[in-house]
Amino acid sequence: MNKKHEILTQKYSTWGDKLLQHADVLNSIQNDKVYKPITIQLAPTELCNSDCPFCSVAGRPLKSLIPFEKIKKLLSDFKELGAKSVEITGGGNPMLYKDPSSGANINNIIEFANELGFDIGLITNVQKIANSLQTRLNA
Repeated sequence: MNKKHEILTQKYSTWGDKLLQHADVLNSIQNDKVYKPITIQLAPTELCNSDCPFCSVAGRPLKSLIPFEKIKKLLSDFKELGAKSVEITGGGNPMLYKDPSSGANINNIIEFANELGFDIGLITNVQKIANSLQTRLNA
């Protein structure tokens, strides 16, 4: 890589080397001055079934959630903008997501993201997946 491109890469990203894995995005930034998302973070709910003494988000409203129809719109819009992956996360346990109006749960989010062609990651504080699933089923 020539020095000019290396300088521009570092200018547009704190993790310039990672950006090199997405040449299409880098080209769009450098040549077209168009910024495209690569990964989006989605926090569908703040629900949590843990009581961690070190929790950094304990003061959040733990009942908040994004309706499934809005999640579908957000994911579709970001895909149209060029996003390649979605990281499902939150200030709690995204495995507990359940939209009361549609009945959609975390599986529906994952299935929809997969249908759109996203690479999918999940960050959760679940210690035992079976306990988390049982809590979700009982909700």
